[in-house]
This record gives sequence, C-alpha cells and structure tokens, in this order.
Amino acid sequence: MRLLAVSALVEGRDRSEVAGLFRVSVRAVDNWWARWQAGGRDALLSRPRGRRTGEHQVLSEAEQAAVRQAVLDHIPSDLGLSGQLWTRGQIGELIFKLYGVRFTEPGVGKYLKRWGLTFQRPDKRAVEQDPEAVRYLAGGDLAGDPGQGEGRERRDSLR
Repeated sequence: MRLLAVSALVEGRDRSEVAGLFRVSVRAVDNWWARWQAGGRDALLSRPRGRRTGEHQVLSEAEQAAVRQAVLDHIPSDLGLSGQLWTRGQIGELIFKLYGVRFTEPGVGKYLKRWGLTFQRPDKRAVEQDPEAVRYLAGGDLAGDPGQGEGRERRDSLR
C-alpha cells in the first residue's frame, strides 16, 4: 500500500487525494513520501516489529550462564533457598540474591526457555515427604473416625 501511495504521488496526485484513496491520514502519506525520498523502495518495506531476540536483556550473557549453571549443578537449599526442587519463583529469588534484579515468573520462564530448560512435574513422592504423616493421613485419623463425632459433623457442614 505504501508503494502504491508513493506511486500515486509520483504521478502527480495531491497528498490529500492519495490519503483519501488509501483511507489513511495525510500525515501517513507525508511520512511514506519522506521515507521513500530518503531510502527509496527499501525504506517502505515492512519490517518485523519489536525487539530482536536477545536484544536489551536485563542479565548479561555471563550472568545468564552463571544462573543456568547454578540451577543445573545445585538444589535450592544448597544456595540458601528453601526446598529441594527448583521453581520459577525460586530462580527469580536466586537472580535477585545474585544480581539485585526482580523478575516475574513469566519473565524467568522466558530465560529458561532461552536456556533450553523446561520444568518437569516432580515424582509423586517428594524428598521432604514424612512417611509417618502419610500413614496418619491414609488411615483417616486427621478428621476423626468417619462414623463418629466431630469429623462427621465437619464433613457434613462442608457440603
């Protein structure tokens, strides 16, 4: 459309006439004309919008490599964080601890994708699991005997 509009201007049509013909503002036509005069046909071609991949990243390549290696080589508790498994939130905390920069979880996720890392669902049995607590919960002792007293009333009130 830009090329057609400039062609119409070259043929001698008025700027407002070209703007009406292509249903754009006169200012847009003026911008296209100025770009064409400065750079020719190539100046009017479409370009991808936004930043290029990797451009204007908060963490430098060296900082990214250090965080990636820390995640691969250690568990969170080794580095003064809680837990045994990495989460986006914990990696964000690690970045803040090391470089003083806060990231959202989706922001951390973009770095992880760039680094070729994906999180997997942990095994059903976590390292922190307490076998005694599991037996207690599996036995139904937490809410009392299902047939009696307080546990029964509480369940009925949740319906």
